[in-house]
Amino acid sequence: MDCTGLCTSATSLLVRENNKLEELQLSGCINGVDNIVMGEIAQLTKTLSFLDISYCNLVTDEGLKHFADKTYPLISLVVNGLDNISSPALSAMIGSCTETLVELEAALMDQIEMKGDFFINLAKCGNLEYLDLTGTKNIDDMSFSHLGKYEI
Repeated sequence: MDCTGLCTSATSLLVRENNKLEELQLSGCINGVDNIVMGEIAQLTKTLSFLDISYCNLVTDEGLKHFADKTYPLISLVVNGLDNISSPALSAMIGSCTETLVELEAALMDQIEMKGDFFINLAKCGNLEYLDLTGTKNIDDMSFSHLGKYEI
């Protein structure tokens, strides 16, 4: 992976001291992003338009809870290979940016299921132009049926 030498205290400081960040690329920072750092990132409610936390497996549902009940101007969200989060937690995160989300990459997710609430919130993303669920094993036809049930 990428930034193995970056630790969470440094990432947290970076985010706290740069509270106008618009784009944050942290893919592969396996030791640099955890639930506490996600709490710091979640404070960027006014500016954050791009976030990539792919393969940051210290992030769990607790980290994604920081995004619940908030609204973000996220245009692009990349969460590939996050094996320690659940479908409901990812759904809540997507729910925080349904008005603005254009690109979602959620490939290589090994959750027991990626169904129901995830696809219901995904259906609310009326501006979505790009979706990558490659290698996400536990999606079935019924999952996609939710996409047609929500009217924007």
